[in-house]
Amino acid sequence: MRVFKIEADPSGRKRENRTRLLAWSPVLLIIVTSVFALVILPVNVTAYKILMWLAVSTTAGAIIGAYVLGVHLGVQRAKRQMVFTLTDKEIIRKREGWSDDRIAFSEIDALYDGPSALVVESTEPQRRISVPKEVNGFEVIRAELAKHHPLSTQIRPPRITPVWTTVVVWIVTILSWTALIIVFYKAMRPR
Repeated sequence: MRVFKIEADPSGRKRENRTRLLAWSPVLLIIVTSVFALVILPVNVTAYKILMWLAVSTTAGAIIGAYVLGVHLGVQRAKRQMVFTLTDKEIIRKREGWSDDRIAFSEIDALYDGPSALVVESTEPQRRISVPKEVNGFEVIRAELAKHHPLSTQIRPPRITPVWTTVVVWIVTILSWTALIIVFYKAMRPR
């Protein structure tokens, strides 16, 4: 029985600091924009509108960025928690808080390289295990599985993820509210 997992990244602390800086930069930009708006408001209405749109776009970018960053960090954490075990008869994926996923070598229906992982699928019972390319010993796992089922060169089309659907819905929502605010502003503006 051989065990494989993703080892801790030595540059993780540096990446964490960059992530924090990236996450807090929209907040700082909104504060600076607000201060400038308070100073410029009595002087120049055009500059005030530009700053208003900058604040709105920064907020929208921060919301979208938070979703994307949150999903990315969550996927990275899930990958680091996975442990893959190769026995004489099967591949097992173990994750903390989840039941073990097992696919026997005789049950493998599809084996192919995805964009960032080796994908192992079975039909009866229907299961899927993705082995990230960052796993130490990835080539060993790939070679062992290729002994039991030929590696397909055809990459399956990617499925749209719920995250991107959520991002699109947020964009549409923000844009529709922005249009509603503009219409309301024009209707209430003194002539």
